[in-house]
Amino acid sequence: MGRRDKISPFTLSRGTGLGGARALGQIFNIKQYRKLMAIMVIETNSSFTLVESNALRTLMAFSNGGAITISQRTLKRDIQSILYKGVFENLRLQLQEHIASGAKIKLTINA
Repeated sequence: MGRRDKISPFTLSRGTGLGGARALGQIFNIKQYRKLMAIMVIETNSSFTLVESNALRTLMAFSNGGAITISQRTLKRDIQSILYKGVFENLRLQLQEHIASGAKIKLTINA
């Protein structure tokens, strides 16, 4: 059994190379983490419950003791923001181009 086999992941300190994934002096960026987590869940077609799993929370604590985990509700809002932000921006640009070309937009409402 080697030295690494005897070390508990809960006793590792940041910056040791064994348990600290971030560079010395680097601050945990919650906005970037939330964006990357949302992208990962989308790309891997994972469940929203992933963010509240004990396995992910343990992994986050091990890799970065300063990491803050998020809830399913926060993840859902972030995913909606990422997905819809691009969709609405694209639609806005298309409508602007349509109007700039002299065309009109007609809206109908069925009551």
